[in-house]
Amino acid sequence: MPWLSIYGSVRQAIQDLVAPEIQALHGEIQKLEGKIEGIEGKIEGVVGKIEGIEGKFDGRFKELDAKIDGLRGEMNVRFESVDKQFKSVDRRFESVDKRLDSLEATVKENSRKFDSFIEESVEGYMKSVDGYIKSLDQKWREAMDIHERLAALEAKLETR
Repeated sequence: MPWLSIYGSVRQAIQDLVAPEIQALHGEIQKLEGKIEGIEGKIEGVVGKIEGIEGKFDGRFKELDAKIDGLRGEMNVRFESVDKQFKSVDRRFESVDKRLDSLEATVKENSRKFDSFIEESVEGYMKSVDGYIKSLDQKWREAMDIHERLAALEAKLETR
């Protein structure tokens, strides 16, 4: 049973060497657990503060949401008013467009009538001028004929 005595010796050596270290580590672990509990307490305090701030922010966000909703409502009312004004202006432009179309048709009709009148007047004037020129031409020929006869008569009178 020599093994037993070796086992006992090893066991005693481990207890003598390791047990105090384990006890020291156990004490250190308890200190660390105390520190961790202190840190956890601080963290819980910080979390509480954060939750308080979060609650304040939630309240502010709700106020801001309410203000934004109010502004959105006002903007919608104003946009509707502007839309109505634009529609009114559109109707006015449509009315003006119709009047302009009517005026354009009237101007085109009057222009066509004026062109026709001018054309007829010019044709009549040209016929009148042609008639006058023919009349002048005939009178010119008669005057030339009379002039030639007078010249012939003068020549006869001079020879006598």
